[in-house]
Amino acid sequence: ITGVVAKGIVEGVTVTAYKLNANGTKGDSVGAGTTNENGSYSLQLSSDYTGGPIKIEVTHKAGATMKCDLPSGCGTDGSGAPVAFGDTYALSADFKLSTLSSDLSPTDTINVTPITTVAAKVAEKKLADLGIPGEGSDATAAKIAITNSEIADLFGISTSGAGDLTKVPLIDITDPDELASASADALKYASLGPAIVEAVKAEAGNSDSIEQAITRFAEDTEDGAIKGDTGDAGVTDLKEIFEATTAVLSKADEESDEPIENLVAVQT
Repeated sequence: ITGVVAKGIVEGVTVTAYKLNANGTKGDSVGAGTTNENGSYSLQLSSDYTGGPIKIEVTHKAGATMKCDLPSGCGTDGSGAPVAFGDTYALSADFKLSTLSSDLSPTDTINVTPITTVAAKVAEKKLADLGIPGEGSDATAAKIAITNSEIADLFGISTSGAGDLTKVPLIDITDPDELASASADALKYASLGPAIVEAVKAEAGNSDSIEQAITRFAEDTEDGAIKGDTGDAGVTDLKEIFEATTAVLSKADEESDEPIENLVAVQT
C-alpha cells in the first residue's frame, strides 16, 4: 500500500494497517511503515491479510514533524517561537488520523487526512450499531464505501477519476510549485483539512489543539451535528468551514511566489 498523510504534510509518523472487524473495531496489525519528508508512506501487507476491509491508522513517533497549514499559525514550538504558515514543527504525542478502506487491490493507494478520519469515525459508529459479528464482511465493506461517498458529497469533494475518497490525490497547500498548477478540485480538498481545524478552533476560542479540533469535529459529524448553517455557537457548521477554506487559500496565495492558476475557480 502507498499513500500520503496530510494535515499539513506529516513526516516521520507511524502508519499501521489493521484488519477490520465487522463491528468496526480494528483487528490484528498486518503491516506498518513510516512517512517520509513528503508525507508519503509505503507498507507491505503480511500474508495474514487475505482481503476485505482494512483500517490505516497514523500515530505519533519520536521525532515526527508536521508542516503548519493554518493561516493563523500553529501556536508555538518548544522554544516558544511562533509557528507560522509553512513552518515545520514537532508533532504532538496525541496526534492520530485514520482511513477505512472497503477492500484493497495490489499496489493500492490509500491517503489519510482529517476528512478521511471523519469518514472513518462515522463508518465505525454505523458498523458498531449494526453489530455484525466476526471479521469484516461484504456488508462491512459496503457500509464503508457508502460512508466515504457520503462524506465526499457532504464537503463537495470530487472523487471523479479516483473512485473513492481515500484515493483522491493530495497536494501540499504550502508548496508554491504544487499550488501553481493544481486543479480547482485539488486546491479545494487540500484547503478543507486546515479549514476544519481553523473553524473548530475559532468556535472553541482557540483553546483546542490541532489534534483536539480534528477529534471534536469527527465526533460532531459522527453524531450527525454537522449542518449547512446551524447558527449554533457551539457547533462548527459547513458555512464556517467553507469560509475558512477561503482564508486558507488566500494565505497560500499570499505566501506563494507564483500565481495560483485555479484559485478563482475554487473561491467562486
